[in-house]
Amino acid sequence: MQLFATGLAVGGAALALVFPGIALARHRRAGAMRFLGLPRWAVGMSLCGIVLLGAAALGSTLAPTLPVAFRMIVFHVAPPATTGGLALAIAGVLCAELLRRSVAVRSARQTVRNRGRIEVTYPPELRTRALPAAVQAMEGRIA
Repeated sequence: MQLFATGLAVGGAALALVFPGIALARHRRAGAMRFLGLPRWAVGMSLCGIVLLGAAALGSTLAPTLPVAFRMIVFHVAPPATTGGLALAIAGVLCAELLRRSVAVRSARQTVRNRGRIEVTYPPELRTRALPAAVQAMEGRIA
């Protein structure tokens, strides 16, 4: 039973660790517009987790160069900070993905799409763009 529970814990941890990569791949494929629907607090929570994880890794790396009093503090604080930073980053990504607002993304796409110029092509006397020379020659405008 203990081996089965350990296997479930390892499988769950592996799935939690791979999910941010899957979410990032989906965002990369869908384009930058997909990022607009993410809640800011969830993105901030994920970034704080990444900063905490980096600080814990940096502290563990630099611990042997510190004085003995600080070294012991770093050795006691770094492992829980690594776990907490990883959990915070994963929770931020999961919350951002689950609470992504697709309405905001759709409205942003429409505003980007409508930002260009509107060209009038019919009736011919109201055209806003000059016709290519070949088309004008066919219509008999160029002699």
